[in-house]
Amino acid sequence: MSIGKKRYWLIAYDIAEPRRLMKVHKCVKKVGVPIQYSVFLARMTHPEIKGLMEDLSAIIHPRSDDVRAYMIPESIQVDCLGQNPFPDGIMLLDGNDMDRFINGKPRRE
Repeated sequence: MSIGKKRYWLIAYDIAEPRRLMKVHKCVKKVGVPIQYSVFLARMTHPEIKGLMEDLSAIIHPRSDDVRAYMIPESIQVDCLGQNPFPDGIMLLDGNDMDRFINGKPRRE
């Protein structure tokens, strides 16, 4: 995989203090789409995700906060229950199984 290839990343955080939480939220919201509270999906290259994590490291307190970024594989199985994270009529499209991941749609067999 090329270092400059854009991939999907799941970014999740748990921030102990409300002011830092707001700063982290604003920073991640600039690059990602909220999937759930404190969970975002972003399409970024390795250098871009590294830059984001460096920016976040300047905000958080490593002993009390937790920020994680998981690279999502190109082929993914998604099983969903509950609400769609987007309002009715709004869908983000990628093309493969990622559509179900992005839009919270259950798998149809």
